[in-house]
Amino acid sequence: AAGLIAAFVPRPPAEAAEGAGVGATPWLAALLWTALTAALLFGNAWLAPRSDGWFHAAVTLQMAERGVPPEDPYFAGLRLLYFWGYHAWAVLWLAIAPSLGVWAPLIVLNLTGAFAVVLGACLIARRLGADRAGMWAAAGAATLGYAPFSWAWIVVRAFTGEVQGWDEIRRLVAMGATPALQIMGTWTLHSSMAFFGDKYLVLTPFALGLAQWTLLLLALLDFTARPGRREGVALGMAFAAALFIHSVVGWSAALIAGGWWWWALWRSRHPGERGHRRVLLPLIAVFAAVAVLMSPYLAVTTLGKQKAMAPGFSPLAIGTWLLSGLLLVPAGMGWLWRMRARVPGARDLLVFAVLLTAAGLSLWLPGNNQSKFFNLLFLLLAAPAGLAVVAIRRRTRGMARRLVDLTLAIAVVPTVVMSIWAFATERAQFGTGWEHPQPGELEGMRWVALHTAADAVFLDADLSLDIPVRAGRTVMSGGERWEQNWCYPLPALADRRHAARELGMLLDPPSPEVRAFLRTLGRPVFVTVRRRTAEATGLWARALASAHPGYTLVYRNPDLAILRWEGRN
Repeated sequence: AAGLIAAFVPRPPAEAAEGAGVGATPWLAALLWTALTAALLFGNAWLAPRSDGWFHAAVTLQMAERGVPPEDPYFAGLRLLYFWGYHAWAVLWLAIAPSLGVWAPLIVLNLTGAFAVVLGACLIARRLGADRAGMWAAAGAATLGYAPFSWAWIVVRAFTGEVQGWDEIRRLVAMGATPALQIMGTWTLHSSMAFFGDKYLVLTPFALGLAQWTLLLLALLDFTARPGRREGVALGMAFAAALFIHSVVGWSAALIAGGWWWWALWRSRHPGERGHRRVLLPLIAVFAAVAVLMSPYLAVTTLGKQKAMAPGFSPLAIGTWLLSGLLLVPAGMGWLWRMRARVPGARDLLVFAVLLTAAGLSLWLPGNNQSKFFNLLFLLLAAPAGLAVVAIRRRTRGMARRLVDLTLAIAVVPTVVMSIWAFATERAQFGTGWEHPQPGELEGMRWVALHTAADAVFLDADLSLDIPVRAGRTVMSGGERWEQNWCYPLPALADRRHAARELGMLLDPPSPEVRAFLRTLGRPVFVTVRRRTAEATGLWARALASAHPGYTLVYRNPDLAILRWEGRN
């Protein structure tokens, strides 16, 4: 849907005339990238239930079972302070076809995002005057242009790692996505900054958000050039959709539009720039109207956050800008600077790029999520960077051109090949135990789904996170990794952490604070004990004891025991 909308964003008449004959280039480029993404997602069943994919599947099932606004499936009793428009769309699939697995709509969203993002990159290049070669170059820069020469980090490890030589290279590249991307993402904010495809091979709303970003850029360029009703509606719809699906993308659009507004106001002092004045009030009106319209959703997904964003310079942000953007930043910004007075839209994109760079270097988001500013920046710069590469190749001949091609190939091809191979070999090698369940654990999950209330809360000593997906139930605490992500009040997280620890060890009685919290929660609480981890500590034997004060054994099989907390004071 985003791709179709992007294809029909209005363009200047002159540009439309120049675009005649470009053929199916944007669609072919988009199809190739989508085919690669689909081959990996459908060819490797371990990719969908990996990393953040577990969380987004859990939110989808939480909404399907209990409606909106959803509870955080990893923290019982807390309203989810995260945008859930993406999950609402996935729930529609499950409502229409209840037998459909939760992963299917999430995979489809990633694939439509993969198609639309390349289509959008090509259309931005076309907006800047690109021909077929320029659009192919823009698509290549967007999808393959991250972190050139980052494969060299793996070569360095071959000489300095735990194992030496080819054995170390094979170990890093053929043991799943985690080790390879972490090594190639050295000195950057996030391992995903080594390979653009990571955003489409992990099931998150940011995959579609990136596609919406290209649509927002196109709509902004058209509106700043011609602030008419049609352009305003297109921009407003794109902004609203971004806020609904991934609000970081939406607010980033508001940031660059607001910065551009002040820049345009300043420029409008000059007689030749007074045309900017006709854009200023309409631009405020569009963004303000959408913000008001979306305010109920924004309030329910945002109010209550603590320390969600703060000023903060990070050396890793500099590393991300310099290393992950080694190709895209100088080529893209250099081209925009040179063409700012000759190509319509180039100067505006340059302003947007400077504002995003400032945000990425100066704003702190939990979980190193300021890396998303750089994802957006690099996608913005992909089209001008591709055009810069095409221009260089056209100015060179013979050996010089072959040298340019060889340098580009050495820079990006090994990184992309290693990344793809790493995803192809993913088997949750670095996942936790619950990602490799025993047959009895899966059988127990089915029992939970059929025999416990929809609002039942589960916990265990291992802080396992499979129950929200495999049984559709909330867990007491998602553990340290998830505690920092959505900026919940710290006391609320501490209550759940202590309850998970004490009840997970079958303590009776738990501390007075935990008992008071459980009374406040007012929901049935169950403890799962997994034999593979609990037998060595004696917890398995305790779980199966015939008389265990405070807990009732309600289910058992050779791999899993489930006890209900009886709420004794």
